[in-house]
Amino acid sequence: MKLIRADIRNFRLLKDLQLDFSTQTDKPLTIIRAANESGKTTCQYALMWGIWGEEGLPDKYHNFNIVPFSESDTTQEVPEVTIEFETEAKEDQPHKRYRLIRKYIEASNPPIDDLTIFEIQTTGAVPLYDAQKTQLIQNILPEALKDVYFTDGDRALSFIEASSSPGVKKRRVENAIKSLLSLDILTDTIRHINTVSTKFESEVDNRDYAQEFELINNHIISYNEDIKEQTERLQGLESKKTHLEQGKKTVNAKIEEIIKQGDKNKLIGERKRIQRELESLIRTEAESLKTMRNNVQNENVSLGLLKDDFNKTKSYLADLKDKKQLPKANVPILEELLDKPKCFCGSSLDELTDEGRTHRHHIQVAINDSEEADRKTELATSLHFAIYRSDTDKAIEQWENKYNSSSQQYYNLSKLINDKQFELDKKEEEIAQVQDDGLDIFRTQLREYENKLMETVSDISRANTIIDTNQQRLESKEREKQKIQKKLNKNDKSTNKIELSKNLKRGFESILNKLKGQEVEKVSQEMNRIFLDMVGSSADNNEFSSITKAELSPSYEILVYGMNSQKINPDQDLNGASRRAITLAFILALTKISQVEAPNVIDTPLGMMSGYVKQSVLKQMVKEGTQVILFLTHDEINGVEPLIDRYAGAVYTLTNPAHYPKILKNRPPMDSGSIIRCDCNHYESCSVCARNNYLEEA
Repeated sequence: MKLIRADIRNFRLLKDLQLDFSTQTDKPLTIIRAANESGKTTCQYALMWGIWGEEGLPDKYHNFNIVPFSESDTTQEVPEVTIEFETEAKEDQPHKRYRLIRKYIEASNPPIDDLTIFEIQTTGAVPLYDAQKTQLIQNILPEALKDVYFTDGDRALSFIEASSSPGVKKRRVENAIKSLLSLDILTDTIRHINTVSTKFESEVDNRDYAQEFELINNHIISYNEDIKEQTERLQGLESKKTHLEQGKKTVNAKIEEIIKQGDKNKLIGERKRIQRELESLIRTEAESLKTMRNNVQNENVSLGLLKDDFNKTKSYLADLKDKKQLPKANVPILEELLDKPKCFCGSSLDELTDEGRTHRHHIQVAINDSEEADRKTELATSLHFAIYRSDTDKAIEQWENKYNSSSQQYYNLSKLINDKQFELDKKEEEIAQVQDDGLDIFRTQLREYENKLMETVSDISRANTIIDTNQQRLESKEREKQKIQKKLNKNDKSTNKIELSKNLKRGFESILNKLKGQEVEKVSQEMNRIFLDMVGSSADNNEFSSITKAELSPSYEILVYGMNSQKINPDQDLNGASRRAITLAFILALTKISQVEAPNVIDTPLGMMSGYVKQSVLKQMVKEGTQVILFLTHDEINGVEPLIDRYAGAVYTLTNPAHYPKILKNRPPMDSGSIIRCDCNHYESCSVCARNNYLEEA
């Protein structure tokens, strides 16, 4: 099968979109360039829904609404997907071309989808009957293979991801191999024989053991039914888990996109921090200004301003001191004489005698005359001792140092305040520009996805436990039944039928196990070859190769080995590029061995890759696939342009108008939120798809 063209109408964000696919043998590659959130995954689901209907959706119609809805247009158009494809030529018939049309009829209860398929012949379009339509789809691409041929870089990791138990991972690998290699036909045959055998066993009539045998048989039937029921439920849960993981990833991407524009709550918190810092700087500036005022009132200022007069006074007082005129005080000495009967010279100072009264009068007059002179001398003495150690030159230097320091601090604070005010104004503008009204909604959706995911994982664990428990009980009852069966009447015809059915079952099981072993070995060899080519490992030529081998074990476990045959956990010990490479190598090996001609439709397979590995992975996909359709982001394309030039027969671009103006340069040419296609290749851009250069803006 090769896809030729698909017309998608009213499928979620795809209002009217045409996808063209290269069918050239020498250029089997189709590149659909699209940024994140530009409809890549939706295109995949539209194609899968077109081919398989509800079964092609991640969670059927329960939690996956394919109907678009716009607030500006309350009329809901009918989703419709038209796919043109051709089948490969076989020995008995040439290749054929078909047109498939699937419509979603919501008016019915419950909603259904209407499928029409035409065979395009030279004489016109011939419609197929219902049985023919079902058989055609089953032949060209069975529903069980949808996750192999339609996948993305993240979903492909489910074969090795650590979030799944070893049993779940092995079961995924086994189911993929059985489906792709048509081993499920043998499995169904064995199951049918087992049912017939059980029926024969229920017909056994033996007086001694019939009742016990029937009771055991009823247990076996019950266990088989439980296993079948839980296995079917497990498949639905796994599909639901994949859908929830994809939904969680999508919502996370939307939240990250909004946060890139700015988280308003975070910005408001940053604004409060800036305001507190600004207020602190203003208080510090006020203290700095106060320090500057105190510096102006410092005595060193006076010493500097009166330097010359101060030095003259200092010199004059020092001279008086040298002349013993400082310190000097006459009044206290004279007053002391008045308390004595005689003077130092021997003269009488007795106030009862005329001589004493005369001398005392002269002393009192001297006291009165000396008081003014002593007061001046006392002041001069105090001044002398206060300033005799002062250095006017150092005083000016000290004042200048303090003034320069405080003024520089004040200047720096003023500049910091201006810068902080500018930062605050800028933060206010950022807050005003942020449109984060949907952030809380998306965060609520994320919590809902996480809660549902936890519930689903828990349900998966319970289903696996029930399957394992019933399997153990079934094996135990089978052993009991064999013991009783030996005691049954050997002439009973039902017993002979049982033996015959058991032999048939063992024969088919032997064939199945042999085919499984052979096919698993083939897939393992192809996977190893493709994977080592992808990661550039050559253990035979380089003894230092960190990866030496990859294999698929008989128990359906994907294994990787390093030097000295040391086992490497592919989910934990491989880098992101190698993890994607091993899962893509497994898928390509499956398609190679199955010889089923079908398109590999892969979304973002080159994520987390660069350099040689990115180029090699793309080259291997083209080499091993018959038709490769890749949805690539701009970053994924970077570095593989020459390979696209060589192998791509179709290249075009999808754009989401909702990305204007943050991502897109120009306003979209339409008001609708529908995804737009333009014919720009991996080198070009136009007025529709031109993007802003964030590096230049930064």
